Amino acid sequence: EVSEPRIPCWRLGVRMNDKLFPRRFTEALRPGSYFRLIVEGSVGAGDEIRVVERPAHGLTIRHVFRIYTRDRDEAQRLLTAPRMSESWKRWALDWLQKSKGQPTETAEPGCCES
Repeated sequence: EVSEPRIPCWRLGVRMNDKLFPRRFTEALRPGSYFRLIVEGSVGAGDEIRVVERPAHGLTIRHVFRIYTRDRDEAQRLLTAPRMSESWKRWALDWLQKSKGQPTETAEPGCCES
């Protein structure tokens, strides 16, 4: 199951031998995706992968990434998605608190350590 966006970081720049690549990747709204395991099993090259369910909340990985990178005033939408990861819900709550001038302590979600 697709679970959350993968935020481009400096490691992508190293991999692509271009330190500006993560910024361009972000500007193009092209996040990667993390997946979570629902049923244990094996997947191999050539196996069929298909969509079996689309959540009713309508948020896609691209929407979540856009909210995070450009439209933070829409952070409340992340709290309405039932299976949104806890780190993203904490980030949304944190952002909403910051926008009201309240102190926060939560780290940014989905980014690798520097």
